[in-house]
Amino acid sequence: MSHHGPGQPPGVQPEAEPDTPLEAVDATAGLSALLDSVRDHAIFSVDLAGTITDWNVGAERLTGYAPHEAIGQPVAMLYTPRDVADERPALALELAREDGRYEEEAWRVRKDATRFRAQTTVARIVGPGGAPTGFGVVLRDLSAQMQAAEALHQSQELFRHFIDSVVDYAIYTLDLHGMITSWNAGAERIKGYPAAEVVGRHVSMFYTEADRRAGAAERALTEAATIGHFSAEGWRVRKDGSQFRASNVINPVFSSEGDLLGFVKVTRDITEHHALEQARERAQQAQKMEAIGHLTAGVAHDFNNLLTTIAGSVDLMGRYSGDARVMRLAETVHHAIERGQKLNAQLLTFAGRQRQRPVLTDLNSLIRVFEALLERAVGDAVILRLDLDPQLDTVMVDQGQFQSAVLNLVVNAREAMAQGGTLTVETRNVTLSPEQAGAFGDLAAGAHVAITVRDTGIGMSETVRQRAIEPFFSTKPPGLGSGLGLSQVHGFARQSAGGLEIESRENEGTLVRLVLPRAAVQLKPANAPVARERPAILLVEDDPEVREIATETLEGSGYQVFAAEDAHQALSILQRGVPIDALFTDVVMPHGVDGVELANQARALRPDLPVLLASGYARETLRTLNAAHEDTPFIAKPYRMAELQKILHRLTQRSSTEEPGEA
Repeated sequence: MSHHGPGQPPGVQPEAEPDTPLEAVDATAGLSALLDSVRDHAIFSVDLAGTITDWNVGAERLTGYAPHEAIGQPVAMLYTPRDVADERPALALELAREDGRYEEEAWRVRKDATRFRAQTTVARIVGPGGAPTGFGVVLRDLSAQMQAAEALHQSQELFRHFIDSVVDYAIYTLDLHGMITSWNAGAERIKGYPAAEVVGRHVSMFYTEADRRAGAAERALTEAATIGHFSAEGWRVRKDGSQFRASNVINPVFSSEGDLLGFVKVTRDITEHHALEQARERAQQAQKMEAIGHLTAGVAHDFNNLLTTIAGSVDLMGRYSGDARVMRLAETVHHAIERGQKLNAQLLTFAGRQRQRPVLTDLNSLIRVFEALLERAVGDAVILRLDLDPQLDTVMVDQGQFQSAVLNLVVNAREAMAQGGTLTVETRNVTLSPEQAGAFGDLAAGAHVAITVRDTGIGMSETVRQRAIEPFFSTKPPGLGSGLGLSQVHGFARQSAGGLEIESRENEGTLVRLVLPRAAVQLKPANAPVARERPAILLVEDDPEVREIATETLEGSGYQVFAAEDAHQALSILQRGVPIDALFTDVVMPHGVDGVELANQARALRPDLPVLLASGYARETLRTLNAAHEDTPFIAKPYRMAELQKILHRLTQRSSTEEPGEA
């Protein structure tokens, strides 16, 4: 080394001895020059007693001691008074003597008495015989690293305190698998859980049951890891089980090497904002629907006048013309007018201008009355389920319009399940809070009856759902729907002081809920009458084409038709207690039970039930017709519809005036 005092360091001679090889002198000089060039580390030697014997430039720069101030001094001068008192310098040399090397990180003292953190390495030096001759010491100043670490620690602490002080946002971290690893005060305030109850659990614990089943949490983490960000709104669950609307943001956390370490999730409670936004949207929707309603009412009024003019003109044409072709054309126009009248009735219902005749009604009984019609409407590919609350309250409702509304909902649901599925009609008593009632518009809070039609079909997008009740809005191809089905249901609900809501997601089915106010006066379900404005005919015909034509003709003539393809289906309808005013059945039918036997079994259930038999065979050739059926009306096939209507009109004159169960 370049700095040495009066006593030369062991093994270094001022001049080379004659017997010393030149290469050894050069190597020693080169090593000394190398050590003197090191300025970032203090490198020096001490003897076995702990006295400094050599001192490099780095040692002078780091400690402030010049070589002549350090060489010959005990190495303990670099230790703190406490370390000296604890004999740490001697212990370090002793451990290095025994093990050959000793390392520690500790405080050291400069000439000006300031301290610095140093990494100290003490290495044993041995002589030619292997005996220890002293120690080499290297000090590395860790002050810069410590300052950086301290700054990082302070920054982390500041950030942690900042995060913990945020109470309006839930901020927490997740590992790669979605397990919670940290939890701030805002998370505890919003979700209700202290950190001890959530750290180590999966983030899906805050999701609704439906979202958990759908794997919403896992999808969110996958999207965040793949795209680099995830944000969405949704319903979340607090510790007490209540739900709140949340704005959720998830960001991935990567290492400097680009490895995914976990996620940071920020949740904000936007329930109040969401409610205000929903209220604003409902108000806008109500204003829009009110304007459309006024427009629709005006159109319906003018349309009705046009139909009246056309109908009157056609009647006059038929009166003044004896041409059979003109009469047939007039009849065709009349059928078109009837379809127009039905369309006009739907428009008026939507506009809230359709006249209603509300009566006290048990909706369960009313639904049971036309259950067979609903089964026929859904077809064979769809399973119809009725889930009716036996304790259902009664309501004041126009029964015909209610049945039309439910049928509309069922038909819409069936069309959403082209590949089949399950359709459920459900009734429940519900009590709506002011907030819940507000979701239906102007609906009053309190006790109500809810009728829900739920399907497992293709569902709706949010855009379609918001427009679904607008008149003439339809997702069907042109010509396959008027777009008035849900509009009619919505108008009926409003005119009945109720409300309508639709819940749907694409490929997840649709739920339509019709809510009606509970009647002020309650009757037991068994005493709640089911008014029938149209006589009900049980039509039994095995030929599908004949059955379809007869059904359409009778319904067009003002009858309510329950159609069955054989005696078993017909008896099932009668056994369920469906009010029937007359049985119209073919005599010759498959499956073992013919029309005559069906009439016998039907009268065993309903002794006063009028029966009309039909057959393509002459009456006298039918051996099954015995004396017991001499007075049973009979019509030969092919029959004229006018003749059929005349006979049924006579048969239903008495039975149509009876209450259900009297016949």
